[in-house]
Amino acid sequence: MRRFAERSNLSGRLDNSRPARFAHVDISGETARAFSARSLPEGNAAPRRSAHYNIWRATSGSPQDVPLALCDARSLAPGDLLPADAIFDRDGVDVWSFEGLVLAHSPGHRWCWFSDMTPREVIVFKTHDTDPARANCVPHVAFDNPLTPPETPPRASIEMRAIAYWF
Repeated sequence: MRRFAERSNLSGRLDNSRPARFAHVDISGETARAFSARSLPEGNAAPRRSAHYNIWRATSGSPQDVPLALCDARSLAPGDLLPADAIFDRDGVDVWSFEGLVLAHSPGHRWCWFSDMTPREVIVFKTHDTDPARANCVPHVAFDNPLTPPETPPRASIEMRAIAYWF
């Protein structure tokens, strides 16, 4: 998926092409199970574990006017993540939906961001893990960077999603 900050003339021209301005996790556990089952390599038995990842890369130079912030999964408390419908529309008509998660605000959340990412760098973070002994997911959000000069080119970025299976 390609995304463009709102100041870009490409923002909103492609499906789902604007940065998400609300703290969220792309998929819920229910959606992760469905996506894992649908994407399971043919001929394989059910995996003992699966994990979903988001790979994020800025394709515009640094700094980004709308960077990505990540929430430290260790700062999450039970009940912080709330189910929400992710609805994708085209020309005002809903074409696809699934359950994601939104993050309720807590002063205990710890956030980080990378201020000067270049197109040669990527962030890889988890959006679901079936292993209860590991961090389950990393909430994330796009935000306005108040430190960027007004002439900073609008952010452009790309995201990929991946699933890892343990058999």
